[in-house]
Amino acid sequence: MEGEKRMPKPNRMNAADVVGGIFFLVLGPVLVYASLQMKVYRSFLDAPGFFPMILGIIFTIMGGILLNTAIKRNGIEELKQVIRNKEISKGLRSDTALRAFVLVILMAVYIFGLVGRVNFTVATFVYLTVTMLYLKSTSKVNIFLISLVASLAISYTFSNLFSIPLP
Repeated sequence: MEGEKRMPKPNRMNAADVVGGIFFLVLGPVLVYASLQMKVYRSFLDAPGFFPMILGIIFTIMGGILLNTAIKRNGIEELKQVIRNKEISKGLRSDTALRAFVLVILMAVYIFGLVGRVNFTVATFVYLTVTMLYLKSTSKVNIFLISLVASLAISYTFSNLFSIPLP
């Protein structure tokens, strides 16, 4: 046992940074493209696609920085070790992965199922309420109040203060 060499466990953070960097490098341009497809009412600066475009640019830049840093810290090799050790399949079966998957599904239902089909304020209220109930973030009364105030504040701020039409 003493002379036996053990394979060092890979640093999951460097491996995760490689994956995250690639994810944001792909997501950023997709956001920019989608934002440019949104309707422009008066000028692009007050169009609904302006903020997502800025986010897309930021995601692309930060994804590039994250990937570059991870590669410099030997993240590619560590990612290969993680894949070889089958740690990904263990992680995907965890409770945390299930929660993340459910949250992504809830967000997809909100974006692709509710927004544009239901009044924006109602859609946002439903999304926030269901998400916080799933996460068991606080009492049901507080969840209802937080969702109501947040959805009304978001709708009022964008439509009245920023003059950005909501879907």
